Amino acid sequence: MSVASAIPSGAGGLDNVGGLRAALNDAIAQQIITFNPAAHVEIEPGKRPKALV
Repeated sequence: MSVASAIPSGAGGLDNVGGLRAALNDAIAQQIITFNPAAHVEIEPGKRPKALV
């Protein structure tokens, strides 16, 4: 898996960032890592898709 394929590129992929943050926070609680690098990431809100009627 390449790094480019692991980076979320759309609004649907950004939903997984919350899960990543939760997993990193759990790792901190278990003292596996010392800080959460995702804690300071700010994500711009995505645009709503135009409805096709």
